[in-house]
Amino acid sequence: MLNQRFLMFCIEFVAAASLFGQRQTIPLFQDNFGALGTRLNPAAWTTEVGCTSFLGRTQLADWVTPGGVGQFVVAADGAHLALNTFNPTGFSLYGTHGKTLQSFEPGFNTPVVFTARLQLTSLQPGLVYGVYFYSIPFPCSNQTQHDEIDIELVTNLLQPGNPPAVQLNSFANEPLGAGNGVVVNLPSGFNPLAPHDWSINWSLSHLDYLVDGVLLYSTTTHVPQGPMQADVIAWGPAQDWPTAYGASLQPVNNAALNQSFVALLTSVSVSTSRVVQPSGAGIFRAGLWVFDANNNFLWDGAPPDLVFLLGQPGDVSVVGDWNGDGHLKAGIFRNGLWILDYNGNGRWDGPSVDRAFNLGQAGDTPVVGDWNSDGRKKAGVFRNGLWVLDFNGNGQWDGPLVDRVISLGQAGDIPIAGDWNGSGFDKVGVFRAGLWVLDYNGNGLWDGPGADRLFGLGQRGDTPIVGDWNGSGSTKAGVFTAGGFWAIDYNGNGQWDGPSIDRAVSLGQAGDVPLVGDWNGSGFAKIGVFRCGLWVLDFDGNWLFDGPTSDKVFSLGQCGDSPVVGAW
Repeated sequence: MLNQRFLMFCIEFVAAASLFGQRQTIPLFQDNFGALGTRLNPAAWTTEVGCTSFLGRTQLADWVTPGGVGQFVVAADGAHLALNTFNPTGFSLYGTHGKTLQSFEPGFNTPVVFTARLQLTSLQPGLVYGVYFYSIPFPCSNQTQHDEIDIELVTNLLQPGNPPAVQLNSFANEPLGAGNGVVVNLPSGFNPLAPHDWSINWSLSHLDYLVDGVLLYSTTTHVPQGPMQADVIAWGPAQDWPTAYGASLQPVNNAALNQSFVALLTSVSVSTSRVVQPSGAGIFRAGLWVFDANNNFLWDGAPPDLVFLLGQPGDVSVVGDWNGDGHLKAGIFRNGLWILDYNGNGRWDGPSVDRAFNLGQAGDTPVVGDWNSDGRKKAGVFRNGLWVLDFNGNGQWDGPLVDRVISLGQAGDIPIAGDWNGSGFDKVGVFRAGLWVLDYNGNGLWDGPGADRLFGLGQRGDTPIVGDWNGSGSTKAGVFTAGGFWAIDYNGNGQWDGPSIDRAVSLGQAGDVPLVGDWNGSGFAKIGVFRCGLWVLDFDGNWLFDGPTSDKVFSLGQCGDSPVVGAW
């Protein structure tokens, strides 16, 4: 029973692991500026106010404070990223800025791509239009360490008669200032007044800057590692940035003399991507592991399939990508002892190559997740509402300042884990007789249902399951009943919206073990059941069993085995 329960806790991690296969794009943010008015959508955007709204001789318009005079106009031709020479609140240039409420950060093998479609309408010298990521922990202080990735359209670099160029920059926990900027030429034939797609491709190890899909510059230095918001800006630098300063661009103190220089912003998107590969079948039996390694849903003998020993009777099977190479590997949990086939070669090579360590005690439930977004699955245990996580994945307990101790749940709860908000790392949660309690923001605290999630799906006796049912990049809830009925929160909004929006499926019968995996490698999770060695899978993911021609029915294992799922 414990093996079956544990499968439900960690099966999502198996299905969602980064694997070598096709790359799937997952949208994180999109705005095409279809709602006309004098400000951006306040549910998605905000701006700098107070001390952070001043950049040299430019003040940014406050378009978020009710009753204010600032605007960020959205018209039929797009959002107006404007620099005005008249400031109704003081004597300075008057810029426009927007930043997403949502923050973004890459994970292991999951880069973040920020694209803004922008059209300049003037090449007036002294203007800068920026498309950038930004985060500063202590604004308005002398602690100016911050993260930033910039594309800066400097009109001085776009003047006729010279090859058009753009300035690119990045800061990785570095002080404000000139940074690490480079000026690069734009592609031959580039028209500065035409619409262009400007993109930043940000991974943990490198940065790519592109225009219209053409690579402008790539670097592996000064690469930020923390979360940042996506920003757009129009402003006019002072003389301390001589490359961008324009003496002919000066503020005026009369609204009648105002000049407005506009760039038309017609779309902003932020996305990530992940590599997906079909999930295969496997079983664990008292220390024996059997994998359908070539994922053909047949037992072909070893090789090409795999048979090996790791563990003993009474052990709990665990699976995860322990070393971050993109493949799932075996492991066992035994009364607090973890033994992991770290290199995935199907044998025990000793603790210097593989891993053996202690975390937990008898009676604990093992849990597995990528707690810190580095692409490796790591150990954890759940004990009557207490979570103990090997946050850094070094196979030892380093105390709560380095690792994590979380209180969420109570005795009798079933622990669950997943990337509830799609931010790139796994978070904890519990299921209690139909009640789901999720640490949605992943801060290791219960912040109430506004910041975290509390909802009902299922009832006492149901088995919780989790998966990315619609391929959006976030983990969502579901339950499997003793009678073979599945209720799936397909859109992940934490409520049951009926079978036309969510999913109600009949697959299986009493005594079956529910399974979740991406059987055909399409990028979203699908269901199946294991029954005494018989596997029945909704292979095509249409939430129906269409028979063995479209779906899959095959044998691997026997009664009492624990099924495991992954791309081995």
